[in-house]
Amino acid sequence: MKMRVLTHDHLGGGRLLVAVLMLFCSVHGVIAQDACVSNPCSGLGFCFERPGRTPNYACQCFGINRMGFGCLEVGSFDGVNRCFGYPSSSCQLTSFSSPGFPNTYPNGYSQMYQLYIQTATSIRFSFHATFSIDVNDDL
Repeated sequence: MKMRVLTHDHLGGGRLLVAVLMLFCSVHGVIAQDACVSNPCSGLGFCFERPGRTPNYACQCFGINRMGFGCLEVGSFDGVNRCFGYPSSSCQLTSFSSPGFPNTYPNGYSQMYQLYIQTATSIRFSFHATFSIDVNDDL
């Protein structure tokens, strides 16, 4: 299934099948300023400022299984979709699909979706009518 990510000035719908979703949203953001000088991403990712937020940075981690504010947490994912957007990037209006969409994804498949859109004041998710989750695994 597919997901469409919408920022404050977009409308529309989309589809989604999510195993794991990490969401970072901030009103402002710039790359590598004061909050990033101390290398809070441990050299394991790109640092983005999040002025006025706690913590005041977000990491776009390298590698499929790195996550967290310092990229020190290790997950176990079969796939990762990351969208760290700038005001003019494709993150303003995008969609994600599960592997093999519209068919079902493989048993035991785990995918992380990580979004960080600095200029967004809101994000809107729309789900396809056939969206469902594996209750035993996803709740």
